[in-house]
Amino acid sequence: MSLIEKFTKTETKVVNQSNTKLPPVLLPVLPKHVSEPKPINSSVFCNELQSRVVELIDSAKHSVILSTFLLADDNVESAVLNAAKRKVRVYILLACETRLDGDVPDDDFGKKCLEQHQQMLNKLSGHVHFASAPHFHAKAVVIDALHETGNAKGLLLTANLTEEALKRNEELGVSLSRHQIDEIVKVFRWAIFESAQHHMTRRGEFSAYKSPGNVGYPRELNEILVTSSEDTQIREHVLALINKADKELIISSFGWQEDHQLVKAICERAKLGVKVTVLSRQRPAAMPALLAMKQAGASVKCFKWLHAKAVVADGVHAMVMSANFQAHGMDQGFELGVKLTGIQVKELMNCLDVFLTNSHNELNIDMSLGMISGGFEAWENNAFKGYSVREVGVVELSAIKADCLSDMDKQPKIPNANWRENTSQKIEYKWRIEPPVITNASQEYFKPLTAKDETSKKKDSGSPRKSYEPKVVRLTKKQLAITVCQESEFAMAKRLKQSELPNARIVLEA
Repeated sequence: MSLIEKFTKTETKVVNQSNTKLPPVLLPVLPKHVSEPKPINSSVFCNELQSRVVELIDSAKHSVILSTFLLADDNVESAVLNAAKRKVRVYILLACETRLDGDVPDDDFGKKCLEQHQQMLNKLSGHVHFASAPHFHAKAVVIDALHETGNAKGLLLTANLTEEALKRNEELGVSLSRHQIDEIVKVFRWAIFESAQHHMTRRGEFSAYKSPGNVGYPRELNEILVTSSEDTQIREHVLALINKADKELIISSFGWQEDHQLVKAICERAKLGVKVTVLSRQRPAAMPALLAMKQAGASVKCFKWLHAKAVVADGVHAMVMSANFQAHGMDQGFELGVKLTGIQVKELMNCLDVFLTNSHNELNIDMSLGMISGGFEAWENNAFKGYSVREVGVVELSAIKADCLSDMDKQPKIPNANWRENTSQKIEYKWRIEPPVITNASQEYFKPLTAKDETSKKKDSGSPRKSYEPKVVRLTKKQLAITVCQESEFAMAKRLKQSELPNARIVLEA
């Protein structure tokens, strides 16, 4: 080891960030492995939505009524086309016909939807009857309900009839009873003839449609719930369920509105001590409402693709619907919901349990850095940003050059700790203190001559001047340096500095 290496020091300082308060954070909940999967052959289901819809359409003999905001699934479209070719009458209520008249979307998903929608219209126009309005958001499939055959079947869905929704999302479906189908057909008849704004009158072309005003709105509905221009049954029933919950309330939705009456009602139940669990799609637009519910005491679970809308009160009362917890859905638009009773409530809770076995994030507030290990997302400035917490983060600071070997404890300027830049519970700052080094080219500085030395010098002009031990050199006109050439000379240099040359620096001579 060289002399310079022997005198070089490495120092550390630890800054503790464990108590640093964080903004709202979303902590990952890993998927659970379920040894015995829940049965899927129930009247309330969350599995195989695409195959159930296709099988239903394939079994149609007289009529098919579809209602969806978006239609973009090859399997469903092919089933519809095949049904039409079998002379089955097909009616489709949808909303995104209006996209065709607007600007081209600038995002990939929007462009894909527009392209798929146009392809769907090209495939099905001339074979089915389209009725469209921008407020159509209900989702259902009903077959053979326009004939008194007794073979009518139907599904109410939370999913749009798109491949992503039917196969990827957390969604729900409910098999409808004959009485529920009768009620929903009455609603569809009114929607097609009184609420639609466009009908496809010729192949590939929509025309503005003015309602005749002669199809009455069905007022006597007992099991099917509707949001429409005529009433807000879904909102009223959801509010009743929320206020009915004394012990536990489970709510799932894609969209949320912080200042909506229903969100405020959920917050009130949580503040009163009701165990509230909220399942939601993780979206910036939903965060104000989700934070309000979390601050009120609810447990908030955020999913990447969740789109299911449902309410369960005390494990006894429940409903599934297409409406989100916001004005467009609860107060306006065209939405459908269905009341659940008996075993259906248990089936719905099983579906929600299945969702909770999937990977998701849990929203947390009042968290400090020391409470987290591993990855998380922070919610700041209306955006999510991912971080990963380490126990200790090491930061190498720039080396410090000491002026004197007796001053090798110099402290650098420690940066202000910032958890966003270094997401560690503790930050260990490291730095080197390097010794001062000079070359042997500097001029030697000798001991001052005493009176005796002056006399001796006059007698013997060749008398040498006396050197210091260790050697001293002149760095500048005013600065002297005591040189150290080997480790053992350091103690001598410190004594010399203390006794005779207090202003001299101690340096290594290379």
